[in-house]
Amino acid sequence: MRPAERAPVTVAVLVGADHRRTRELLAALEPQLAHHDNVVLVGPRSDPRSPGSWRVRRTKGALARPTALPTLRGLVVVLDDRVLLSERFLEVLVAPMRDPSVGAVASRSNIADGEELLIGVPYLPDDAARRKAFLRDRAGSARGGITPAGHLGGPALALRTDLLDEAGGLRGLQE
Repeated sequence: MRPAERAPVTVAVLVGADHRRTRELLAALEPQLAHHDNVVLVGPRSDPRSPGSWRVRRTKGALARPTALPTLRGLVVVLDDRVLLSERFLEVLVAPMRDPSVGAVASRSNIADGEELLIGVPYLPDDAARRKAFLRDRAGSARGGITPAGHLGGPALALRTDLLDEAGGLRGLQE
């Protein structure tokens, strides 16, 4: 599925104090976005009610600030700005959302604050070789699988806009 063939997405990037990290994430995200997608920066100095916190894809593919407030898309992807995006990350994350019975999807990751690590994930956050091997293995063994969950969290989450609204909207992400 190519970006233009999937449902429109708003990517909400949870930004911190390191602007370099945010710029790197946006640069990695840019080629994965379709013309109908948009991006909003959410953080202490970013207000989703201001067009200055948004980025839209221009005709030539570059992200730019819009002149008016964009429309929130039907699917919202929430990303921590520390996430390292693999090729086709966005496409793979939102693919299960084609099923209308799926309300939200989270990726498996070992990025967490402090010393918290996920049980069953055999690598540390800075162990790139073992992380890539684990991801390749999971991608093959879990292909097409869906695991029901009562709680989703982590640095990458896709959800339908109505669920985001129930959780307080984009402003609720800041809390």
